[in-house]
Amino acid sequence: MTFHLAARFSERVREHPDRECLIGLQRRLTYAQVDAEAGALAAALRDLGIGPGDKIAVDLPNWSEWVVS
Repeated sequence: MTFHLAARFSERVREHPDRECLIGLQRRLTYAQVDAEAGALAAALRDLGIGPGDKIAVDLPNWSEWVVS
């Protein structure tokens, strides 16, 4: 059995969209909110011309934005 993090996350979004996924000092996000923010980030990167197979760097502290990215 192969474990794919993105597939497992998508399952959780479908099964429990309103359940909390991330809890931080300043923010609490549900699975649906994390999914929506990740989708918005993907769209913004696509608008910049970044596509599948392109490599980018993410340099963030241990915040919810790191998980979303």
